[in-house]
This record gives sequence, structure tokens and C-alpha cells, in this order.
Amino acid sequence: MITYDNSPSSERSDAETVQQILQWKAHDKYGFCFEIEKALARVLNDAGYALFVAHFRRAVEKGLVGLKTLTIQKQRIHAPPQYGR
Repeated sequence: MITYDNSPSSERSDAETVQQILQWKAHDKYGFCFEIEKALARVLNDAGYALFVAHFRRAVEKGLVGLKTLTIQKQRIHAPPQYGR
């Protein structure tokens, strides 16, 4: 959770904080958020860090699903014929 001042109304939940950071990264045209992950890993609390890491794990897993499908298709195309089976 990040607080911007000492008033309770300025506190954000862990999910809101991570969501805002991901929005900054998604719309960063000038590289202000380049490698921000390193700094965030040091300042997010455990719950915020877990949410942040989970976002990137899902993105990697989603990418790997497509890669696995592509690899299986390549194997089918290039596999030699199986005679006598």
C-alpha cells in the first residue's frame, strides 16, 4: 500500500496500487517506467508484491500457451512418416 500523505483517505489498496502502476507502464510512451519493477520490488508490501508478480506470471504463461501450440504444430508438419505402426 502506498500513502501519499498522512490522511487515511489518500491510502490505496494493494490491488489499486498495482493496477495504477500497470496502467502507468501500459501508457508510458517516453520510458519513465523503464525497469520500474526493480524499484517496486523493494517498496511494495508483501501483498502488493504478490499481485505484481502474479500479473507478470499470467502474462508469461499466456505467451507460453501460444508458443507450445506453435511448437506442436511444427512437430506435426515436420515429423517423418511412421511406417509399419
